[in-house]
Amino acid sequence: MSSLVSLIGRRELLDQARQQLGAAPGVLLYGPAGIGKSTLIAALADGTPPDCTVLRCSPAEEDAKLPFVGLIDLFAGVPEEYVDGLPTEPRAALRAALLRGREPGGAQSRLAVRIAVLEALRALAAAGPVLLAIDDLQWLDDPSAQVLAFAVRRLGEPGPPGVRLVAAERVPEGEQPGRLSCCPPGTVEIAVPPLPDREVAELLLSDTGVGLPPPAVQAVQRTAAGNPLYALELGRAIVRDGMPASPGGPLPVPRRLRTLLLDRVRRLPASARRTLLVAGAAARPTLTLLRAVGVPDPARDLRVAEVLGVAVADAEGAVRFRHPLIRAAVYADAPEHSRREAHELLAGAVTEPVEQARHLALARPHEDQTTAATLIAAAGSARQRGAPGTAAELAELAAGRTPQDRPEDRADRLLAAAEYACDAGLREDAGRMADTVLGESGSARQRVRARLILLSNAGQALGGTQRLIEAGLRDAAGDPALEARLHHWAAVRDLLGGEPARAADHARRSADQARLAGPAAAHTRIAALALLARLRALHGDLAAADSALREALALLGPARRAREESAHAENTDASPAAWGLIRTGALLAAEADRVVDAQEEVAELLARIAEYAGVEESVATLVALTRIQVRAGRCREAMESAARCAGLPAEAGTRPRPPCTRPRWRRRRADPCRRRCGWPGGRWTRARPTGTGSSCCAPWRYWARRSCWPGAPRGCRLRSRRCSGSG
Repeated sequence: MSSLVSLIGRRELLDQARQQLGAAPGVLLYGPAGIGKSTLIAALADGTPPDCTVLRCSPAEEDAKLPFVGLIDLFAGVPEEYVDGLPTEPRAALRAALLRGREPGGAQSRLAVRIAVLEALRALAAAGPVLLAIDDLQWLDDPSAQVLAFAVRRLGEPGPPGVRLVAAERVPEGEQPGRLSCCPPGTVEIAVPPLPDREVAELLLSDTGVGLPPPAVQAVQRTAAGNPLYALELGRAIVRDGMPASPGGPLPVPRRLRTLLLDRVRRLPASARRTLLVAGAAARPTLTLLRAVGVPDPARDLRVAEVLGVAVADAEGAVRFRHPLIRAAVYADAPEHSRREAHELLAGAVTEPVEQARHLALARPHEDQTTAATLIAAAGSARQRGAPGTAAELAELAAGRTPQDRPEDRADRLLAAAEYACDAGLREDAGRMADTVLGESGSARQRVRARLILLSNAGQALGGTQRLIEAGLRDAAGDPALEARLHHWAAVRDLLGGEPARAADHARRSADQARLAGPAAAHTRIAALALLARLRALHGDLAAADSALREALALLGPARRAREESAHAENTDASPAAWGLIRTGALLAAEADRVVDAQEEVAELLARIAEYAGVEESVATLVALTRIQVRAGRCREAMESAARCAGLPAEAGTRPRPPCTRPRWRRRRADPCRRRCGWPGGRWTRARPTGTGSSCCAPWRYWARRSCWPGAPRGCRLRSRRCSGSG
């Protein structure tokens, strides 16, 4: 791993440590294993000026019982003349301690060793600056630690300055270092914190060289909990071995990490290891739950685990592992049959439907229609609660558990999973599942549904979807409901492609086909009329726009009732149609200069849908709000809404923002156009996430595409022209 990769997310901390090292006699970095202390020590030591003598020591656990090993390492970098120049007795004692002479004996010789080290360091400091760099201070052998403590306490006394110490000590999370006595008085203690999720994503990308799927990145972020070593090992394992076969399953933990983490766990009694396995398999382990699954005395087992620093039960009975990776490692280290048994027990004890379904799936990793039906029902429940990502995971599990002799059921469940994934912004997963159905299904209806998911998945990148729509229309021939939806997408494609006349024609055909389909396609008809209203407004025909909007609004109430009453209604919620109408109505109100009402309406909608809407609906609402704010001349508010819109997919966990985005954003904000008018400018679009058709960057494209519409404040039009990357 290169130093550039290993220092990701640590530059500010490195600068702080370097600054403190210049002002204080020592710096002690502390934190848990793998947090990045060694990387910082190496960077500080390597960054010293050429005239600085760096004495390094990095003991291992097995060195802790070997006397003077640390001192031998430190003095390996001391020129021989500094030892030869010492008085006879201290020189002989030091040579013996360094295994260059006879073994010292008695208290007088031990004192002589300490004096010799002190005088040698003073002589070195007289010739130039000296840095003692000690990693893994907790493993420094006691004789070396005593000599070091003696010397550093006296190096600040009158005499040549220039000896500094930087050390790193491994301590459990939340605890304080225990070997401060080895550091000079006035040493600054610096805790090395976990990396934020954004830096973990950047670290994975820089180290592996590949863009891991968003669920993989999120799983690493969740399991590593900001520990760079753990994140790198987990990321490399995913690149090498792939994600778990079952979506949502525990992340595989490489054997090397398991060896590092589970040495103490493997010493526990069998009953305690079983308790930890069940706790690791549960979503929210508690003492009550462990008793419910038949663990005889979970409190006793956890007391033993607490002594070893593995897990603890708090005052409320909740079970917490010391680190999420220990939990994953305990699970990964157990035999497959033991893991299934744990999930079977938990499936019978938990009452929450989604958690129960997941345990059932992991307990029975074979085809089973009953399990599949339970999973797809739980997926629907999760989606209704506003958790489309969880719904996608459960629905894909349902498809995997569906027997091979029920291919239509399997395809329907895979399509449901793809739709949920699309709602959650998990574009790679949605596309993969839709492509699978498109390539395997013999049902024209299912192939059309797959194409509709791929269209929705494309966001605003619809330029290359003509063949997809045409093939869909051939499969949908004779089914007006499906034809209506495809014509609607064709209208959106043409609108974005700058063909408003063709877009209006497709929107009208979509509305007409939806009318023929009856109540089952009422929501498609509403969406088509809303789009038609928008197109009429763009042409300046506000009367026709208002007429189309009124027709859509008149249909909204009956459509909702039809949705509730008809078992054959199309597979969409009534809410998105209503949201689209609200957005369109607000935009038309803004066109009529009722911008205050329009902004209030969209802001209220945004707050109302926050918990339930998919990423695309939230982005579309933010785009509408941005446009209205521009129309109102509230440029700074529009800038903030656009920035929020651009960051929404990352906040939703749909895709890790590329490392270049935020730094480039900050540099662009210093652009001359911002200094002149306070706007971000069209060039912000160049820092947008690549490889996605999401509409998250629509606000930035909007500035470059238009200099606001007629009637907008003159300053707004001027700013848009100045800030547009294309003029």
